[in-house]
Amino acid sequence: MSLITINTNAFDKTATSQNFLVNRKKAYDIYNSTELPLCSIFILAHNRLKKTKYCVECVLKYTTDIDYELLLVDNGSSDGTLEFFESVEHPNKKIIHITKDLGIAYAFEIVRQNFTGKFFVQVSNDVYVTKNWMKNLLACYESDERIGMVVPASSNASGFQQVDLSFDTFEQMQARAEKYNISDSTKWEERARLVSIIFFLHRKVLDSVGFLDRAYLHDFLEDDLCIRIRRAGFKLMFCGDTWICHDHDFRNMDNKDPVEFQKSLENGRAIFKSKYQGIDAWDDMNNFELNLLAPVDKLSVSHDNISALVLEPKCGTPVLEIRNKLRKNGLVLQYANAFITQAKYFSDVQTAADFSVCDRMDFVQDHFANNSFDIVALCEPINTYRNPVALMQKLFDFLKPQGLLLFKVKNTDDVNTFLRLIGYSSNFDETAPQALSPKEISGCLKLIGAKNVSITNEAMLMSDSDKKSLLNLYKSVNPKMANENFKKSLITNFIFAVRK
Repeated sequence: MSLITINTNAFDKTATSQNFLVNRKKAYDIYNSTELPLCSIFILAHNRLKKTKYCVECVLKYTTDIDYELLLVDNGSSDGTLEFFESVEHPNKKIIHITKDLGIAYAFEIVRQNFTGKFFVQVSNDVYVTKNWMKNLLACYESDERIGMVVPASSNASGFQQVDLSFDTFEQMQARAEKYNISDSTKWEERARLVSIIFFLHRKVLDSVGFLDRAYLHDFLEDDLCIRIRRAGFKLMFCGDTWICHDHDFRNMDNKDPVEFQKSLENGRAIFKSKYQGIDAWDDMNNFELNLLAPVDKLSVSHDNISALVLEPKCGTPVLEIRNKLRKNGLVLQYANAFITQAKYFSDVQTAADFSVCDRMDFVQDHFANNSFDIVALCEPINTYRNPVALMQKLFDFLKPQGLLLFKVKNTDDVNTFLRLIGYSSNFDETAPQALSPKEISGCLKLIGAKNVSITNEAMLMSDSDKKSLLNLYKSVNPKMANENFKKSLITNFIFAVRK
């Protein structure tokens, strides 16, 4: 028989508060002990030995002034990875050898059972960390007890997390990263979804939400983790002040079978949508409104109590965009309101807004007072609603004096309409937008008292070859008006920025 003694004499019972954040913090104060490492850095490798060697070299060289445990996981490699891991020198090292690759989620679960640090940090073997990476990420994480996961900017990343630091050699890359990695809280952005080139989480997060769901093979594992982290009351933070190198050109199928990759994407997306009652990880969580919300970058206000109302933000990304944009300009969004018409988004939009309502758009005026908001933004085209002019009046009335109203008008003369009219397509827009021209909308805005109206166009993404074919179609129908009609048809939405 063996006796295991765990000395807990220096600690108290935990759940003594009605605040779940306070209780969680108290429960994990034990991990502030000097006997335990601050971080457990987990390097996962499946072959690619050359990349693995440089990955480990970077972790050892650029993770300084931090007490960390190094976990080296050989996930079924056949190229000498295990032997290399055995040769790595680090005072607090563990090696885990998995004989057959059963997927990343299995490897993560094994590591979860074996790490001892306060923070869990996963670095794939195609990721090369840089100077100050750990210090900067910790600065963000420890700035707010509600933060659950942080990720840095990198090369080769989606989700608007890519930053291009052009370089020719690894030495040049590290030199440029060192200049870039200056801690700056104005570059921290709260997100509804993160692409985890590096997983950086506190132990309390893993214990609260669980780890990777093995219902997925690979793709959408992190999307699933993100939604669970936010629903547990934590924030996801993108640290734009920290850059690492991701040596994996995923856009050109680097080291991937295109058919298997597409199958994995389709399966993962379908599993996510089924699990979360119809929510789509891309369309509903990654719904950035870059064009609609661009005027917020130049917003000037004469008071500190900034409030915003965002209508139809789905899972909340546009709400967080406004908050992040204001923060970069030294402003604080004191009160964020969200209004949605589909109940499936309610749980998630609540994690982004201070106050959320789900109701029919016809009753939006029942929930908010006039002259209440500095920013009002409608994320769906206004002419997809039953009475767009009346809705525009309501939204305008919600504004404070000098407030900013942002909305889109769907172009009903776009390329899809043209192709349907000439018999090339039978697709019909189920939203059935009403045909309202920018000129008509501008006229209505002036009648209700708008002082300033600016209009920009949101263009359809189309390849040059498709554009050429489309232009030829227009020429065959009406040669004289071909160029003008072609340009108009490429507009998907007219974006209005209106000041009261």
